[in-house]
Amino acid sequence: MRRCTRCKLERPLSEFGLSCGKPRYWCKRCMNEYGRERHTRERTALLAQSRLRRILRPEKHRESNWRRYPILNHFGTLFTWDDYLLMLNQQDSKCAIKDCRSILPSMGRGSNLDHDHATGIARGILCSACNRSIGHAQESSSRLKSLAEYLEEASKWKE
Repeated sequence: MRRCTRCKLERPLSEFGLSCGKPRYWCKRCMNEYGRERHTRERTALLAQSRLRRILRPEKHRESNWRRYPILNHFGTLFTWDDYLLMLNQQDSKCAIKDCRSILPSMGRGSNLDHDHATGIARGILCSACNRSIGHAQESSSRLKSLAEYLEEASKWKE
């Protein structure tokens, strides 16, 4: 029997892990509980740091994502924050889809860089709804045309 120095309970030696061939001071239950607490505490701190970095330097956060999934500009070089701002300015801070009236923020969330998955070349900046629509249609223009035709036919049924 051995006393755990954390929970102060007498436990059999089988409930203590080994460190360098000797029983640990804490029982396995206390070690597991401590590990979970530490993981939660450190994860919370890491998430807070990440959130703060994303708020303070959104351009660095975005560029790191663009490097992770190599997205290219029209010149074939890696897409940068300057390319993003130029494209956003060319679109008058609006979604690249013509009928969409969404105004895109220059920083942070709400805007998505649309790119061709086959070539990796950026096509435009979209609002989240338009970006999801293209994604759900699996970037198939024929599927999107079929969806538009379906909506037009369905609206005739109501009349």
